[in-house]
Amino acid sequence: MSTLECVSANPAAIPPDTSVEVWKRQMAAIARRTVAERLDEWAQLNRGVDRMAEQAVRRRHPDYDDRQVFLALVRQRYGDEVALEVWPDAAAVRP
Repeated sequence: MSTLECVSANPAAIPPDTSVEVWKRQMAAIARRTVAERLDEWAQLNRGVDRMAEQAVRRRHPDYDDRQVFLALVRQRYGDEVALEVWPDAAAVRP
């Protein structure tokens, strides 16, 4: 089943503020891109999310140095059990 067939078979996947025709054109444009192009965009989006998470920690804790920001992000991403086992000094920071 093609991407466009999946979209038309699952109308709930279409955002409510987007027409079916526009959504189909968007899906077709994505389908024309190479795997490398899609992976590059995925990597860029992940880097952007990482930056936003770091900025959020820095806003919540302006007194944290770079190491403390790193540890707060580790606790946030991996949870206390993993973070504290690998980085015991993470206990000194809040996410």
